[in-house]
Amino acid sequence: MRKQLELFSYDAAPVMASTRDPRARKIITSICEMEKADPKLSFLDSAFCTMSLPARQPANPYKPIQRTDGRYQLLIAPKSVPGEDGEPVCYGVPFGPKARLILVYMMSEARRNNSPEIYLGNSLSHFMRRMGYSSDGGGKNGALTGVREQLRRLLRCEWTIRFVGDDNSETVQDVALANAYEIFQGDAFVKRIRFSDAFFNHLMRHSVPLDERALAQLRDNATAIDLYTWLAFRLPNVDGEIAFEWEKVRKAHFGLESPRMRDFQRAIRDAWIRVQAVYPAAKADFSRPDVVVLRESAPPVEKDFLPRRSHLSPAPLPKPAAAIVDNSFTFPSGSLSFGGPAEQKLREIALDLGGGWDVDRIADEFRKIIRERPDELRGAELLRCWAGFCRSYAERRSGRA
Repeated sequence: MRKQLELFSYDAAPVMASTRDPRARKIITSICEMEKADPKLSFLDSAFCTMSLPARQPANPYKPIQRTDGRYQLLIAPKSVPGEDGEPVCYGVPFGPKARLILVYMMSEARRNNSPEIYLGNSLSHFMRRMGYSSDGGGKNGALTGVREQLRRLLRCEWTIRFVGDDNSETVQDVALANAYEIFQGDAFVKRIRFSDAFFNHLMRHSVPLDERALAQLRDNATAIDLYTWLAFRLPNVDGEIAFEWEKVRKAHFGLESPRMRDFQRAIRDAWIRVQAVYPAAKADFSRPDVVVLRESAPPVEKDFLPRRSHLSPAPLPKPAAAIVDNSFTFPSGSLSFGGPAEQKLREIALDLGGGWDVDRIADEFRKIIRERPDELRGAELLRCWAGFCRSYAERRSGRA
């Protein structure tokens, strides 16, 4: 279909005339609108690419939501806040496509401006119009009302990340999305927010680039947005190909509460048709009954359009003072995002020499190399080997990009 549209310089009319299938016509429209729009870069934190919000309002909106992806777990718990009358109010967990797009907007603004403070005001309204939402929908079921509601829910939840290491040790960290926000006088709409330092630091080191034009075409389907962001994070990190059991995919990322596997598979396959239209470089197979297969693919945004440092992550924050590292330490079994001076030093090396690829992904590959002698490499010798591995990993992966 894309080749046909190329022949007509992305004029939809001649290709539209060849089909009456509403789904095919929607895809034709998506491809043409994307190609005619100016590209604009957006970002999403990798944690939200791998573990998503509910696709629709849960039966019990006040019950905490848990997602699991490998050794990571994300818990989203709504909390009560004082209402206008002083009584506690709980808004419930965020859900649906609007909540996802708000997250993309806030994280993109923070990433572009290199600042944890985000002014929402008119800029959020402009963003939602670029996404295709009407700005005059302030009624009960209007788009603006829905945006306000989801923003309240996002800011009034507690977010907990749990990591389980290879030795079954656990690291639990509470990460507030925002630690302050300002509301317009006499209005329920948030004017300005400030990301917490912990979340902002994680975002700046783990931003996944997205194409805003693609998000605009998927704006009405939370599952399609989830599939697009999941693939945007996963596919450039795949070495060759990798298979996931369908059950693991359902539990890990997608916010669908489908009781039957076949309903879940149907929803993902329908979403895949739409995602292919806006991410043509994506290589995956969702047709198999037992597993999903992901194959190494280019990122959804062209390499020349990304920051020079990397096609996966932005330049890191200024380096902290060099950590004091005990020369007897060995390579840790858990995430390098947590821990003490040793993890911090190893992470700094990976950020400097790893070409911007995901630090924990590099660490997992390094563990495979040293698994026969994990305790033999220590201190300065470990740092030297780690630095060489990070450099060679970046060179090898960049050669495939």
